Order: sequence, then structure tokens, then C-alpha cells
Amino acid sequence: MNFKNLLKFSTLVLLFTIVLGSSSFGQTTYYVDVQNGLDGYNGLQPTVGAAPNGPKQTITNAIAAASDGDIIMVAYANGNLYNENINYVVAAAPNKRLTFGSYGGGTPKVVSFTLNSTNALAPDNYVTFSGPFLFTDGLTLTDGQIKGATNITVGGLAPAATVTRNSATPAFGSVDGQINFATGALVDFVYLGGSNATMGGEIVPATNTTTMRNLTTGAGTITLNSSKTMNGVLTTGGALAIGTANTLTVNGASGAHTIGGNVTGGTLAFAMTGAVTVTNNFNLPNVTA
Repeated sequence: MNFKNLLKFSTLVLLFTIVLGSSSFGQTTYYVDVQNGLDGYNGLQPTVGAAPNGPKQTITNAIAAASDGDIIMVAYANGNLYNENINYVVAAAPNKRLTFGSYGGGTPKVVSFTLNSTNALAPDNYVTFSGPFLFTDGLTLTDGQIKGATNITVGGLAPAATVTRNSATPAFGSVDGQINFATGALVDFVYLGGSNATMGGEIVPATNTTTMRNLTTGAGTITLNSSKTMNGVLTTGGALAIGTANTLTVNGASGAHTIGGNVTGGTLAFAMTGAVTVTNNFNLPNVTA
């Protein structure tokens, strides 16, 4: 390699190093404290200092201030509720893939969280939770993925929280692990849109027989990932595939159950006070009523 080419190569290496350095050092951490913060603060430190230094008061304002790759740290704030219905949008240009952490010795309580990344494509349509969060009223997944889902708990304050997987595009939103449910909470599970999906970590596992209240499905085929026990109303708009090794147990409800599509495989067990309306076919090895 002659001197001229060596000089060009060295220049390229230097520029590449500068770009990498800028990316790694460009990450900003924003702090949020519903008890002590103000949205007029810059959010760059966890405690209040000389203006404008101090934590922001709302998570929504911190999201608006953040850029792709930034971290938002949310204070426990002595258990005070973040009265926010957060609509988190991962835009296609530019992406805003944020990480949410928590601090202050407890789990921050937020009303609800919606992941809406219909304008971004995998693998860029995600948000990460690195610390515990409690969403008291619900969680909505509209395309995209939540990473660190085991840090999320749903339920706790509302009469019944709601977890929704909403298919605005051909793919449902998803989580990368089993979310948690507050002790004693009742949770409704809703699957909207016309796409097919297999249940995942957004719904109760087979071992949880008390949390699941109502189950509602849309026009697509929804497949159980394990046996489920529900204590409310079953309403299906499309096919419900229970799976040959699974049982869906419905333990009574004051309202009518409506089966709007084929129910296939496994065992459907009813112990109910409400009526059942069937508008399509049952194809089950076992039906217990």
C-alpha cells in the first residue's frame, strides 16, 4: 500500500472512530419524578437544582424530549401515581427506540402504556424496559415488541385492567417474556384486528386461575399457548384454536358468551351462569358444560 492510499485508509478509520464515539457518547438519560419534577426542567438530573436543572414531571414530556437510544429513568416517587395514558410511538424516520428504567426503591405506578410502532419495521420497532413498572389500567400492543417484558406488571387500581393486542398491520404487537399481574387484580384480554396470532406472555399462564376475567377476539384465528382459566365472558369474532393439549375453562359470568367463529381442538369447559350463543361451528374432542 503506497503512502497516498495509506493516508486515505487512515482518514476513513479516523472518521469511523469519530462516528462510533459520537454514537456511544450521544446517549442521554432523562429523569422523571411526578412528586418533585416539573416539565419545564431539562430532565437531566434526578434531583432539583438551579433552574432549569431537575427531573421532568411526566413521562410523556420526557419521551418528547428524548432521541433514539436515550434512557428514561422514572422515580418511584413514594408510590404516587403517574396519571398518564402513554402512547409510545416508534416512528419510521427517525426511530425513537428508548429504554425505560426506574429508581427510588420501588415500582413506579403508571395508568397505562400503548406501544404503537406501525410506522417502523422490525428489528427497529421495539421499546425496552430495564426496571420494574406497574400499569394499573392496562397495556396495549399495536405492532412492535416490548423487550424486558418480565419487568412489567399489569392491574392493581382499576376494577379490571385490560391487555390488548391490536393488529393495525398484518402482525400483532408482542412481548419477549411473561408479564406479571398484580395480586388480586382482574384483567380482561382483547385480541383485535383480522390477523392470526398465538397468545404469548401478554396473557396469564396456565398456573394463574384467578386473574383472567373476559376474553374477546376479533376476526382472525387466535391460538392458545397453554391452558387458560377465565372467570368472565367469552366473546369470539373469529376462530379460537384451543389446541389438542389445552383446556379453556370458563367459570361463569353474568352475561352471555358469544362464539362467533369456529372453536377447534382441546377441551372447552363451561361452569357458568350466563347463556351461550353459538353462531358458527364447534369442533372439539371434549366439551364439558
